[in-house]
Amino acid sequence: MNEEQVINILNNNYKTDKELEYLKNNYAEILRILFKNANEETFSRIKKIINNNNFFKHYAEDLYFFQPLNVRSKDNWQEKKILDSSFRKEPLVALNKYDYNKKKVIQLHPRIFVSPIYYDAHRQGTLPEIYVREQVLESILTHLELLPKDYAIMVYDGFRTYACQKDIYDEIFHKKFLEEKDKDNKKSEQEINNYLKDVIMPNYVSYPSYNPPSTHNTGGAIDMRLCDSLGNVLNYGCEFDEFESIANRDYFENKLQLEHTLSDKELECLITRRITTNLFKYPTQNLVNNNELVKKNNSFVEFYGEDWHYDLNNQWDMDLKEAIYGSCEKDNIKPNPNYTIIEYIKKYH
Repeated sequence: MNEEQVINILNNNYKTDKELEYLKNNYAEILRILFKNANEETFSRIKKIINNNNFFKHYAEDLYFFQPLNVRSKDNWQEKKILDSSFRKEPLVALNKYDYNKKKVIQLHPRIFVSPIYYDAHRQGTLPEIYVREQVLESILTHLELLPKDYAIMVYDGFRTYACQKDIYDEIFHKKFLEEKDKDNKKSEQEINNYLKDVIMPNYVSYPSYNPPSTHNTGGAIDMRLCDSLGNVLNYGCEFDEFESIANRDYFENKLQLEHTLSDKELECLITRRITTNLFKYPTQNLVNNNELVKKNNSFVEFYGEDWHYDLNNQWDMDLKEAIYGSCEKDNIKPNPNYTIIEYIKKYH
């Protein structure tokens, strides 16, 4: 079989007995197809890295998780209609509480860690609690079941106010402006501004807006990575919010395609990004809502510019013809620190 046929089988949730037999009997051949851009020496190291890493070995039983990243474009997302329905009023849920005296996050779920980086950095319009829509939390909980029991999720951000979005955008815009000016001082300030706004900034930070809403302002976007049971984040090759090309989800994929070899650390990052992305894209069962508007497969959609960013039910959700979530602030959906993941689980699970 060729690569396309193999990928189709791996993504088929209803595999025939013949397909299952093929996957079992051709494991080594399929693994080689999934890492086709690696030279023989690099592929030999890939096999050793997988075999020597218990986390990787766990997922190697199902090569779905090792398939290359197919990062999709979000062209024309602004034109996607946001449904005018009562479901837009779905509330936000707090993933943590906060002890203001000790200035410490209070964890509410043993396998969901929270690091409110923007609040700690004193960004405008931030709160010490991280909020997401109910269906985003439901998807997190169902995808947790795909993780080994001694692994967890680290969440950096969810719902984001307009003020916070503008604060981040303005800072990164200024930084990139200075970088571009150093590269080419013959360009006018207006030329640099237009280039940044139209070409560079969409790869890193959404423009602060209510209409169309920046995705975090909908409560339907979440920044997260995988971590161990102590909250130690796995190696992704860059820091959260590192607004450089290495943060692109397929950075190591592209480098492997061009050079056909990576260092062991780079291969580890590539595999970690593959497993994480494919895990959150994996279809899971929504246990609490049969509303016809809700995605039936409960899966997140990835963003190419940030390996940590995922969307659900907003305009960046490419699995939807029409978006469900609009701006929380515009729809008067307010964060409530008393409606937490604990209350959500009591209510629905």
